Amino acid sequence: PQTRDSPPENTVPPAQADEPSNFASRTPSARSVPLLVAVEHKFDHADLRVWVDDHLVLRQDLQAGNRKRFGAFGRAAAKVSRTANITAGKHDLRVDVRTANGDYDQSHSVKGTFHSATRRTLNVSFGKNNEMKVTLK
Repeated sequence: PQTRDSPPENTVPPAQADEPSNFASRTPSARSVPLLVAVEHKFDHADLRVWVDDHLVLRQDLQAGNRKRFGAFGRAAAKVSRTANITAGKHDLRVDVRTANGDYDQSHSVKGTFHSATRRTLNVSFGKNNEMKVTLK
């Protein structure tokens, strides 16, 4: 049986998980840390997944939405942000982005220490050649 102080059980291997585990939640607790995931992208459609210590904590469809065209400069980037509450402590974060047609498939990892009640932001953006950049602030 799982106690309040024991880590959550992850019975689904991370590569097969379709939904965020109970490792993170949308409801803050006394020992949780809000992690804002802010994404700026130019994909028509892609799947974003955020993992913390091999636990899926966020899954988000990235869609073009109502982006404006800027003539010869192309389209403006779409922006989306979501918050997950994770446990305080040292964590390895991984961001995976994949398009349904397989044209794009990249991962990027960062490490960070999270202190109770201190909000952190995981920024995900893409360069000219769709090179993923991930920073933790």
